[in-house]
Amino acid sequence: MHNGAEYTLIAAMGVLVLVTATGVSRRIGVAAPLLLVAIGAGLSYLPGAPAIHLEAEWILVIVLPPLLYGASVAFPVVDFRRNLAPIALLGVALVVLSAIAVGWVLFVIFPKLDLATAIALGAVLSPTDAVSATSIAKRLGLPSRVVTVLEGESLVNDASTLVLLRTAIASIAAVFDLGHAIGDFVWATIGGVIVGAIVGVLASAIRKGFRDAVLVTSISFAVPFFAYAPAEALNASGVIAVVTTGLIVGHRSVRTQTVQLRLVEQTNWRTLQFLLENGVFLVMGYQLREYIADDIHDGFQPGYTIALGLLAVAILVAVRVAFVFPMFAALNRRSRAIAAGRASRFGHAAAWVAWRVTAWRHRGTADDWRRLRERRERADQNFHRHEQIDWRASALIGWSGMRGVVTVAAVQALPPQTPYRSALILISFTAAVATLLLGGLTLPALARWLGIPTSTSSTREEVSDLFHELTGSARELLDDPGLTRADGTAYAPEVVARVREDLERHAALAARSLPSTTVRTISAEAHELRGRVLDAEREALADARATSTYGAAALATAEAVLNTLEAQTEQEDAAG
Repeated sequence: MHNGAEYTLIAAMGVLVLVTATGVSRRIGVAAPLLLVAIGAGLSYLPGAPAIHLEAEWILVIVLPPLLYGASVAFPVVDFRRNLAPIALLGVALVVLSAIAVGWVLFVIFPKLDLATAIALGAVLSPTDAVSATSIAKRLGLPSRVVTVLEGESLVNDASTLVLLRTAIASIAAVFDLGHAIGDFVWATIGGVIVGAIVGVLASAIRKGFRDAVLVTSISFAVPFFAYAPAEALNASGVIAVVTTGLIVGHRSVRTQTVQLRLVEQTNWRTLQFLLENGVFLVMGYQLREYIADDIHDGFQPGYTIALGLLAVAILVAVRVAFVFPMFAALNRRSRAIAAGRASRFGHAAAWVAWRVTAWRHRGTADDWRRLRERRERADQNFHRHEQIDWRASALIGWSGMRGVVTVAAVQALPPQTPYRSALILISFTAAVATLLLGGLTLPALARWLGIPTSTSSTREEVSDLFHELTGSARELLDDPGLTRADGTAYAPEVVARVREDLERHAALAARSLPSTTVRTISAEAHELRGRVLDAEREALADARATSTYGAAALATAEAVLNTLEAQTEQEDAAG
């Protein structure tokens, strides 16, 4: 009982430390994960500090799925699709190259370390942590595509890293078979996508039937585990399944959830992500003393082991920079070709499939489908014309290789009989802390020195154009001569006029992104019609999202304003 109370108090104090450290980090401009690692290390050396050991299995099975789901459910699918090439190359190809490069060096340094184990450690050191780099990028107002690529990379490389790690660990206990290893890797990826897609569609359908925020949020907390467990049972990647599910649920939520449900759910997920992510960083620092003690016990000098960790960081940075520059140079050539209407055959085929899916979902006519196709093609051409990654942004992305939760958790998944295990753990911890320190202290200065322009993806003109389209759909509804109530009777002319007046008022307020605070009472009839007007605007917003006509930043701004207007409308209804 005493131990239980003690651990409860430690957990409560840990939450206070997380909140305080995060607030301080925002004031002094230091990345919160780095500050939390330092605080954790300091607390571990206090007299009487209890030993806290966080099992790797807890992080990989309990912590990681909700973290990745929370990140992917908020990730715009339109951005993921448009940036699929750089995200896939950074999240998969770069992970494999980094794992081989670091693994080969460690294989040469440690005489008893087999190549499979060395590559497994290289895989552990490969994934980047999105929280630190993207928080800095957003604070500096960097172009949204830079933030998107960094966030998307972290989603994909966490998954590819764990798949590669599992394949390497399986090879440690058996005779290495390259063909079998590649087959396992491919199945883990494809199987994870299939399971995630099925769970994502089912979860969206189930959530659609609930209107209680508590129930919807409770279901949401269970969804990542429903995706993770079946995929792992089928020897597929549970992490890839979780990311796929999150992308699908997030994309469909604009049609299936009300504003209250989305706002409550988003708040709950942000809170959970904050506690889990930052809590792991705090525990990472707290366990530093244990890592050093284990390293000494196994006959190593911590200074030598830490130096090897810094060597691994140098290799990772060199490989990343050497990979990023030619990659974006090639992708920019591809973007110029798409902007000029010269997409590759694969690009045409992928676009055709996407357009057919969009047409089927909207159950439109051939003309409707053709308009959607042409509109999406123009939007994609405009995106590739104006959102290319130049050498300055490439340099920033190349330098943004900060490691974090997955690196420290995954290395502890190495089998207990692994040679040099304690040294390998300390190497991974050193790499995570060093990259957090290096990136956290130099990224803002590098961005200023390079003179990277601030984001222009959500311009006032683009948001204005989008809202003009949304209000146009609402006006068409009000102008429809066949507009009737649910019982078939016509709306009173004065009600239509009043709702039209409210629509124009809201349109003017939305153009300035300033929600109204005026509270007015309305009748049940006007409430019904205003609800249909908001539904029409949301349907138009969903169509704009499906056709990728506007950038994700503009779509997010429009949705936020619509959420505010809908909340205001409900406030007026309640007052009435």
